[in-house]
Amino acid sequence: MDQQIAAMQAAYPLMRLTAVGRWGCIWVGPLRGFDRPYQVRITHVDMPTLGGCDLTWRGMLPRAQVLAPDLLAECDGWPPHLYGAHPHPDLCLFDPDAGEWRSDMLLAESYVPWAAQWLAFYELWRVTGQWTGPERHPEPAKGPAPGAAMESRAPAVPTPAQVRRVAREAGTEASEPLLRASAGRRVPSLLLDWR
Repeated sequence: MDQQIAAMQAAYPLMRLTAVGRWGCIWVGPLRGFDRPYQVRITHVDMPTLGGCDLTWRGMLPRAQVLAPDLLAECDGWPPHLYGAHPHPDLCLFDPDAGEWRSDMLLAESYVPWAAQWLAFYELWRVTGQWTGPERHPEPAKGPAPGAAMESRAPAVPTPAQVRRVAREAGTEASEPLLRASAGRRVPSLLLDWR
């Protein structure tokens, strides 16, 4: 737990450690999407081990929740890739069945950047109506194969006409990087530092 705290403090100094105990830690602070900051709560439960093996179950996985703004009110409904209860559902950041999160991973190097990426994909979804981030969904008839990996869409380079179309749809509230990313359904590489 000391490593998690030190890494979070070094990488995300504006994230305040609001609770710490033998069970784990909670941080609250700002993370940015493309256009604005969000107030986010990160909860990490220190997974107990037995004989060097993690005793992992879903209640012990990290959680990320957007405290402000209220995403459900902002969207007048339920945005994609959220789960849990109102008013602060959890962000769907990884597939627990595929083992994408491990207890030896530092939150500051994995989970928190995943949360920031989710926020960027959320903003793109608000503009385009399509979720463009990595995802895994059951097929209509039979569901995913056990251990199926997350899929991502191939990036595309937006044309100026696509950028203008998205600008018309979004109005003046979207920034140029958001417009370019939403028109091409990709995250510009210069925006990959999510802090």
